[in-house]
Amino acid sequence: HSGADLDTIEMFWQQVSQAVPKKYDGWPRLLLADANCRFGDCPNQHINDHDSEISTAKSDAFCQFVATQNLFIHASFSTCHTGPSGTWCHPNGDWTRNDVIGVDLAWPLLTCRSWIDTHIDVSLQKDDHRPACVSIMWHSENVQARPRKGMPKCPPKFCAEALTALKSQQASHDWF
Repeated sequence: HSGADLDTIEMFWQQVSQAVPKKYDGWPRLLLADANCRFGDCPNQHINDHDSEISTAKSDAFCQFVATQNLFIHASFSTCHTGPSGTWCHPNGDWTRNDVIGVDLAWPLLTCRSWIDTHIDVSLQKDDHRPACVSIMWHSENVQARPRKGMPKCPPKFCAEALTALKSQQASHDWF
């Protein structure tokens, strides 16, 4: 939350990074976040300057997380985003971009379009939130389905031998 101190914010984004098991390091990432920070005044390949806001010290951990996870925040790129960028309205009436979607930079995107939906009414007491939206298309190749190994059927009366065999079969697969 924006009221958190710097150490808490840094620890939060570090814990989010560490929550993804190492075996998924090569997998693409998708981020849906209420970032509660300002960014865009230091454009790079991850976060650009479209509708930028002046970042604060509380922005650093989020920006580092985005870069480390190899994401890009499409709403910060004028080539992707159309319309207003604000997702949260401050009590003073200013809309800011707090809620973001991040897409893996390595995805072979054909199109990427983002917008803030101003027609969905998510207000509970007042109109102060708007959803961030993205539409993406990417290139993919057909991959031949690998033959699946059938799991042995359990005997009508499950027995200790069947349980032992199933456990040893599970131990040989890292996907269990």
